[in-house]
Amino acid sequence: MNKKDLNISTETKIQKLLNEISYGVFKNDTDDTPRKKVNRAISEINSKLLQIERLATHASRLKQEASVSSDNYWEETKRKINRIQERIVRLGHKIKHLSS
Repeated sequence: MNKKDLNISTETKIQKLLNEISYGVFKNDTDDTPRKKVNRAISEINSKLLQIERLATHASRLKQEASVSSDNYWEETKRKINRIQERIVRLGHKIKHLSS
């Protein structure tokens, strides 16, 4: 198994852990050490944030090019933007805690 295959299987494993189990099961999983779990989780966070950043950049660029005003957003979209902003603030606090 090469390094790329190992990374894919690791990503798949983390994705399954996050989607299907609770923290207790994640914590007590004996396949990896806590250190490896934390390091892989941080790596996964970085990867997902890059994807989110790209998507936000594309949406922002399209909004500008198509001259879409935020007044044209649906009410639900406005609420979702506010929720995203709140989640980003909470995530920032959690990331800061991880780095300390």
